[in-house]
Amino acid sequence: MRIFLTLLIILAACPVLWARDIDVDRIYLDSTSLPYKIITRLKERSFSILNADTIDENTVFSAWPDRDTLIYIKETGDENRVYSYSLKTRKKENLLFFKGALTFAEFSEQDSTLFIKSFNPLNLDGKIIIYQLNSAVKREINTTTCFRDFTILDGQKKILLSQNEKILIYDYNNNTYTPAYSKISGNYLLPHPLALFPSPDGRQILAVSGEGGSYSSMLFEGERGRTVTSIKSNLDIKWIDNRRFIARSGSPGNYSVIIHDSKNNSEKKILSGTLNPSISVSPAAGMITFLKDQILNIYSIREGKITDSLFECEDAYFSPDRKNMSALYLGKLYLIKYHQISQNSFSLRRNTCRIHDEYEKIKKSDAVFTNSYSGKYVERKSELYKRLCKGSGL
Repeated sequence: MRIFLTLLIILAACPVLWARDIDVDRIYLDSTSLPYKIITRLKERSFSILNADTIDENTVFSAWPDRDTLIYIKETGDENRVYSYSLKTRKKENLLFFKGALTFAEFSEQDSTLFIKSFNPLNLDGKIIIYQLNSAVKREINTTTCFRDFTILDGQKKILLSQNEKILIYDYNNNTYTPAYSKISGNYLLPHPLALFPSPDGRQILAVSGEGGSYSSMLFEGERGRTVTSIKSNLDIKWIDNRRFIARSGSPGNYSVIIHDSKNNSEKKILSGTLNPSISVSPAAGMITFLKDQILNIYSIREGKITDSLFECEDAYFSPDRKNMSALYLGKLYLIKYHQISQNSFSLRRNTCRIHDEYEKIKKSDAVFTNSYSGKYVERKSELYKRLCKGSGL
């Protein structure tokens, strides 16, 4: 019994795939009920309106090595495979196999390298898997935590690794380790694991320490550091340029997406009041995606403009040429031509009106509610889709 309870605690603290592609309706509504099935079908209909291609199922992550190639992770139980999909030939290729619960994944466009964090709750151990697409070379690093304990040094074929309360630079091209940032790891931030996020020019470094929702952060330039109080996760952090980074702020059920300007020590809130922001950055395309209660929002870094897409999905990434986008919904991986969103906005908006009507019907009866928060959730979603239907924005 003690072992079983320990496993429950670990699994609760380490949500598979950093809480991505969650069917939130299923949490609050009876998934066997007719209202749930109707809403799900209407949301899936959005992808038909967009003329999207279904690439695969049971998918938990995707990325773009180049404009004509999509890679993704497909999981079945504790068995996972990495595939590449060619837009030209419409064929997929099996690249890699690994076991364990996937707790984190990230792709470096500059180095064409996939980084995977897997964890085995039975043995309380895991691995960081580093796979270089161009050479098909795989490296593995043993780890004892399910939380994020490394960050990528883009363009250098290196990572910053937190181990035993020390920071190491791991050169995965040459398989060598070098100690680094001893003053930061030794004096400033506890508890570990510690994740360090250097700016592209290397002049600043954001240090985020903690796990399980409790984090402390400092921004260093040289040996001078100052506290950044707004960061609430080490998963949704990415430098946009040499002075700005995007991050998650807020609290559970009321998260925000912020852009922090280190030069002015100021923050701009570009989204507020969301259940799960799920920030995804496509550097080559200059695009960022995040969610307003599961509705996809698209932010252009160059234009500083936000567009709501009028459909639900998660983990959305752009191809380097901005022409295509990959997105997940209920485990299905979709390929969407970007122009289809604006081209079919009228039909998408009409579909949001139908979804709003269904949530309104559910509000009148608690027969399909699964917990004490279901009523508030349905009210929240109904109001969201009402605004979308009327075109009043999020």
